Amino acid sequence: MAASQLLAALNALYHHDDLKMKDEADRWLEQWQQSVEAWSVADGVLHDPNSSMEAQYFCAQTLRTKVQRDFEELPQEAVDSLRDSLLQLLIHFSKGAPPVRTQLCLALAALAVHVPAERWGEGGVVRWFAVKFSPLPPDLALPCMLELLTVLPQEVHSYKIAVRPERRRAFSGELQANTGAAFEILTSCLSQPGERTRTQVLEAFGSWLKLNEGRPLPSIAAAAAATSGGAGAGEDATAVLARHRLVEASLEGLHSTGETFHAAVDAICEVIWTTVDFNLPSPAGSGDPSSGSPNGGGSGNGPPALSRAALPLVQAIVPAIMGLRGRFSVAAGRGGSGAREGEYDDDEDSAKGMARLFCEVGEAYMSLIIEAVPAVRAPVEALLEVVAYPDFGICSMSFNFWHRLSRQLVNGLSSGGTNSSADEAAERERRRQFFQPAYERLVQLIRGRVRENESYATLSKDEKHEFRSSRDEVGDTLDDAAAVLGFGRCLSLLVEPLAALGAPPPPPPSPPPPQQGRAAANGGGNPSGDASGRGYDWRTAEAALFCIKYGIAERTGRRRGAHVCKSG
Repeated sequence: MAASQLLAALNALYHHDDLKMKDEADRWLEQWQQSVEAWSVADGVLHDPNSSMEAQYFCAQTLRTKVQRDFEELPQEAVDSLRDSLLQLLIHFSKGAPPVRTQLCLALAALAVHVPAERWGEGGVVRWFAVKFSPLPPDLALPCMLELLTVLPQEVHSYKIAVRPERRRAFSGELQANTGAAFEILTSCLSQPGERTRTQVLEAFGSWLKLNEGRPLPSIAAAAAATSGGAGAGEDATAVLARHRLVEASLEGLHSTGETFHAAVDAICEVIWTTVDFNLPSPAGSGDPSSGSPNGGGSGNGPPALSRAALPLVQAIVPAIMGLRGRFSVAAGRGGSGAREGEYDDDEDSAKGMARLFCEVGEAYMSLIIEAVPAVRAPVEALLEVVAYPDFGICSMSFNFWHRLSRQLVNGLSSGGTNSSADEAAERERRRQFFQPAYERLVQLIRGRVRENESYATLSKDEKHEFRSSRDEVGDTLDDAAAVLGFGRCLSLLVEPLAALGAPPPPPPSPPPPQQGRAAANGGGNPSGDASGRGYDWRTAEAALFCIKYGIAERTGRRRGAHVCKSG
């Protein structure tokens, strides 16, 4: 009876013409999902081969939400049978509708959060799934196993799951202990054909790396070493990670397009943060208290330090990412309505992925970049290319890097030696001069971002608010630039557009032939312009004045005693 009522309510929700009936059905279904009978009825509908797609998805979603929120109302003796039923359903829908499969994977992942490791047997939840799927053909097992390996680490921080904090922490530890098993499975999956399989492997790899959370996670490197045959004598496990097949596949994925490219970007961004150690003291010369882990960790005394053992991995990552600069340049040309041709047909999302990689390199390796040696020019130039991107959303992704670098340059060295003041001042000035051209270019690139569009008056209220917010962001970044360049040099760069507006007009062209002159007299000229035929660009003038007034003048006045480098 309950199943028939459920199906009738779903039919009314999706197919009835009466809106009142739809609303009543929706309310009934919401109440029904909270009932105890929803466990058995949803399970029965999913096992019924005649159920409609709508019923299958709703019931899979119901089981997922029941496991997440109402697990404690389930008798303990029913947990194993629920787990087996969910697994059976997942295998059944492995080639079915992906949304149903995803809901079932989320239900099993939520179950893993609730159920302690000992109930999954030796090797924990990852090994349990691997054993269950191993007898199945790859075309059935792979989609399910890879999606499970993707969502399992994500559920560590899913607060949709009603679980006590101590159990959540225990689950996180269980998964970290299972990292080696997960890497082993993912590595074996790379041998299977198909671009979709490769994409799922990279998605799962990135998901497991996210367990790092900007903190040292030795198990990642140790697990990589275990699945690569172990580290050699005297070789650090982090060095093994540099040549691990999953890292290689992620770097190769940067040369792909579509979903594979985005999965590779996510994975490499996570790999980048495994190479820094927030427990190490910041290197000398790093005194910015605002620099730390992306999640607020770190010692709070400077940018994250790079362990010597991580250098092989850094040397593999950075050149591969810098190799995307040409591709990003082509995407920027398209973003600016250009017609440049390239090997890749990248959209704005792909450009955003490349910009994200450049920004992650800059922020994670600030302790190297601040050394101001020629080898760091490539990442800095790549971030200037991000600033130059036509879309402001992508351009502004780099602003945090410029802020952190400015703080490092302004705060100077922090070795603490008693006789090193003169040396520190000289080194601080050397570094400032090294980065001065980059900050000058930064000012030139962003000063026009605050210019009102000709169609500004027609923008919606939200669009105008967004534009004003972007102006504030530019003002903050100009403040950072002024701290490095000095007020005078920054001001001279900001008044350049005003000077250009007041420049003398170009010499007049040679007199046209008589027939051209008559045509000009009848229809030519620019009544709104000056004698040269140019109109006064008041929007450019207003933008320059805004940058001067709100970008550096007021902000510098508020700084009151904060150190600002003198312009050279």
